[in-house]
Amino acid sequence: MADKKVALITSGGTLGGASGSRGADPVDQWIRLFPCLVDIADIVVDEVCQLDSMYTGSEYWGEFAQRAYPYLTKDDFSGVVLITGTHTMEYIALAQALMVQNLNKPFIVTGAMHSYDRNQEHVRRHLEDSVLAATDPRIKDVVICFSGDNDSTFTNLYRGVHAIKINPSVNNAFWCFGEGPIGSVRERKVILTDDYTPGQSSGGLLLRHQASSKIMHPKIVFPSGLFTPNLDKVEGLVLDTPLSPFENDHTYDYVRTFLAAGVPVVLVGCDCRYPTLKQRERYQELSRMGLTYLLNVYPTKAHAKFAWAIGQARGDMQEVRRMMMHNYVGELDYAVTKI
Repeated sequence: MADKKVALITSGGTLGGASGSRGADPVDQWIRLFPCLVDIADIVVDEVCQLDSMYTGSEYWGEFAQRAYPYLTKDDFSGVVLITGTHTMEYIALAQALMVQNLNKPFIVTGAMHSYDRNQEHVRRHLEDSVLAATDPRIKDVVICFSGDNDSTFTNLYRGVHAIKINPSVNNAFWCFGEGPIGSVRERKVILTDDYTPGQSSGGLLLRHQASSKIMHPKIVFPSGLFTPNLDKVEGLVLDTPLSPFENDHTYDYVRTFLAAGVPVVLVGCDCRYPTLKQRERYQELSRMGLTYLLNVYPTKAHAKFAWAIGQARGDMQEVRRMMMHNYVGELDYAVTKI
């Protein structure tokens, strides 16, 4: 029996479905497939769901945080590993960092590009290294643990607020632009970079798990793609487009329609750092109405934070905008939020 304890929260995905049939004891199933785990930590399995990650949207993110929170508060648990799929992992990692703030233990997120029967080494490496990272008291962040090379000979550790999936065709599918990995796991050793410092902390562990599941997120390239849905069923719009509403009349009218109906909007994908007078005036007008402008923030990260902010703000558009502009856990370290 190991002298450390780790909670393994499972939600499905390629790796999460590896433990086999329902009805069997989940701990026994995981240990049967991965006996190396018993040498690292005493494992407690907590299954939330068994879903493809394409279907684990924001309605599940709060449940993940609620399941993780008790383990993160208990002295006898070293950390938490959340197993999910890779389709929404970058959303989920930021959501967990926002929902469970002021971490003083590791909160590791992992998954797999292959099932256990197709690539046992890939799956074993991710699970073993994630559990090992969850026992390291130096880590006090939500961290994605994923293959560092295509052969899965080691894993990299990426701060979850910035990590994104860059290539779905290789095992080392994730990267963290601007920062790179904060460390790696090699030969059962967690190696952190010299400049790694834990994320922002300003008090005791804080659970803020509410999130909206009614976010509209189109990627618009041509004005013909601008369509207005039933606004009663939408709580927020993430607009990913190069067609700036500060310059393009069609986009300007489209954004105003949402804002006038009380639906907050986040704009990503437009580089407006050198505005004309007209663009600046439109920016100021739309900002007063509730628009948030984010440059150098990936649309997936903007979506995750937006869903969380709307869940916290309870219908207050200006509060949503204030929260989107506030850097809670380092998620806006590289962002431009004004023109």
